[in-house]
Amino acid sequence: MKMRSILVLLIMVVLAVPTVATAASRSITISTWGGLMTQTQTDAFFKPFTEKTGIEVKVTEAGSEQTAKIKAQVMQNTPDIDLVCGMSAVESLLLSKDGYLLPIDYAKIPNAKYAVAEAKKEFIIGAYVLSTVIAYNKQFFPAGGPKSMREFFDAKKFPGPRGIKGFSAYGMLEAALMADGVSFDKIYPLDLPRAYKKLDEIKPSVSVFYKTGAQQTQSLVDKEVYLGHYYVGRALAAKDKGVPVEIEFQDGYLNIDYWAIPKNVGDKNAVHQFLNFVLEPEREAIFSKTMKYGPINPNAIKFMPPEIQPLMPTHPDNVKRQIWLDDEYWSTRYKQLGEQYMQWVSKK
Repeated sequence: MKMRSILVLLIMVVLAVPTVATAASRSITISTWGGLMTQTQTDAFFKPFTEKTGIEVKVTEAGSEQTAKIKAQVMQNTPDIDLVCGMSAVESLLLSKDGYLLPIDYAKIPNAKYAVAEAKKEFIIGAYVLSTVIAYNKQFFPAGGPKSMREFFDAKKFPGPRGIKGFSAYGMLEAALMADGVSFDKIYPLDLPRAYKKLDEIKPSVSVFYKTGAQQTQSLVDKEVYLGHYYVGRALAAKDKGVPVEIEFQDGYLNIDYWAIPKNVGDKNAVHQFLNFVLEPEREAIFSKTMKYGPINPNAIKFMPPEIQPLMPTHPDNVKRQIWLDDEYWSTRYKQLGEQYMQWVSKK
């Protein structure tokens, strides 16, 4: 009887060994932006996912080269990257149309049912929500700053140097139309002559055409601008540095950066398991609290400190005061409208 028990135990151990080895040998490689983004994702997502599942997360930093890397790995059939973070909707839509991305299997991501509707597309799923809003230095506007894009464009009522986007028309044309009184539901299709007529009005007051997010923060810190049309996170970064910054969500615009899966992904089941994990509200709360990006799962907001909750782009009170950019509209016009806008920026 004792010998039989020992044999049973040995059989159980032998059967268990391959399972452990298999779990330990699984891994996924994620491409992200680096810096604070990667560190925060490691703390909020990568490390906890490995601890929970045994699936190792390897990180590579591709940044602005992500699109080129996806194309190269699919064309050469070298599955180096399993998942990409931080893809714009426009980039992703073009990649999917050309056959470079794997469709998202939402049946394997049950937490996606809690995600904002705009985050769920056939080939991509939202990673975080960006919001571009009015940010102003209270030192220069002690009685309060602009409360709408119409007021942001009113340099007589709110005088002082401004900062606006200097590298892309995406969102800036919509802002100009809102400033001219166009309602959210009438923004598209974009009335380009009307938008540029309004932009011409504000241009003499623009001292910074920003190229990077860091430039937004620094322009507020250096008092190079009194007010800007800036990302929430970048404006709040200036506040963390001691600048008395206030933000106004009215007439802001929302857009999403996405997770995308290259078509020749290695372990698609592990990738979908990870995508479900990152939508857990407690996980997103850790990420959004640090990065100041809106969580894809709005339930994450209640897991954040009370003082941070109203600053989240996807807080219900903020969403209704902003417009979602129409990425389908932009996907076929991004280059053309961008070139036109850059000509306007450079024109003296």
